[in-house]
Amino acid sequence: MSSDNKQEIEKSFIKNEKKFWTYPNVMNVFIGNKYSNGTDTGKPCIVFYVSKKYPKSELKKEDVIPETIDGMCTDVIELNPIGWEAGKTEPSQLPYDVKKRIGGGVID
Repeated sequence: MSSDNKQEIEKSFIKNEKKFWTYPNVMNVFIGNKYSNGTDTGKPCIVFYVSKKYPKSELKKEDVIPETIDGMCTDVIELNPIGWEAGKTEPSQLPYDVKKRIGGGVID
């Protein structure tokens, strides 16, 4: 990703950040790469970790995370960690793919 593109993405993220937290079940939001069928596409996007994904038909229109925000794609990932507790779960207790994505690719 070029530094110009990265700056545009960061500006868009900062501009919209307050809105991100108004969507239901959002646990974390960050700039990352889009995943498709478990494979990193390399395409920058806004990643939303949610505690539960619902069909669009069960959500109010304003509660649906759009497919793009300011031209940047989004990726909504359900992260329902049964038995995990924020701030109390050691990284070693997390599945490999979750550690990799949460830790920015750094595995301990």
